[in-house]
Amino acid sequence: MPEVLPCPTADPSQAARNLDRHGFCVLTDALPSGIRAEMRARITEQAIGERKLDAGTDDGAVYLGGAGRAERANRRVWALMNKGEIFQQPLMQADVLQLVSQVLGPDFLLSAIQANFVSPHDDPLPFHSDQGYVTRPWPPYSLTASVIWMLDDFTEKNGATTVVPGTHLPQEDDDPNAMMVRARLIRKGGIPICGPAGSALIFDGRIMHGTGINTTDATRLAVLTYFCRPFLRQQENFALSVAPHVLDTLPDSIKALLGFQVWKTLGSVEGVCAEGAIVERPQAPTGAVNTTGEPLYVGAT
Repeated sequence: MPEVLPCPTADPSQAARNLDRHGFCVLTDALPSGIRAEMRARITEQAIGERKLDAGTDDGAVYLGGAGRAERANRRVWALMNKGEIFQQPLMQADVLQLVSQVLGPDFLLSAIQANFVSPHDDPLPFHSDQGYVTRPWPPYSLTASVIWMLDDFTEKNGATTVVPGTHLPQEDDDPNAMMVRARLIRKGGIPICGPAGSALIFDGRIMHGTGINTTDATRLAVLTYFCRPFLRQQENFALSVAPHVLDTLPDSIKALLGFQVWKTLGSVEGVCAEGAIVERPQAPTGAVNTTGEPLYVGAT
């Protein structure tokens, strides 16, 4: 493992080198302050409203499976595409999307977009890999990548995301000393990755990561965008979850990220399989018919 870890940088080229070498990078000034402020206000309002409706999800229900606290204070706000036009902005930041393509290639999908509150003194998020659901041995390339948009400063005190550099690389022929260092870092909970508000933490989906403990009295807020190769099932089923009135307003570039664009015949709808075509739900899907074209009602008596 390299002795010197990468520092946050405003230079996309340096960020690309950091990502390639270490499996992660921090690009500063990735999200303008006005956008951050609007996102924060909308997320906070949404989270309060969802609690009153007994909607939304706490981390414990998803990640801990009953371990740790019965209900973690860390709050998630899911399905952000429905919850404000402002959440299209992270999907339009060209420098960050270029870094994602460095990991996943030019064609990739958004797998999920959500907000995460890390509450004071709550249990840290357990160490994991974002493609841990994939059966090993893994292919020699990443299947997923993530971007954490820092709406607040990320510091060691407020529970910054932690990583173990190098865990995105194949381990079979690894140097024994490097393996020992990584094992010790995993036991310690990894290295906190700090950065100023407005930064984007981009990392390879294979890398081991978690969160530290927020020892401050303030909640830390971030937006998480999770990406995957175009042949993988997405974490969020956007075809079902995105409201029709929202989908009607989205630009084709975002529809493509959500999976509404044909890729090598995948994602076709009723035979529409032209490469790159944007597809939509048919107004009147063709049902079962007989030889005269009359409808057949399956299950009718």
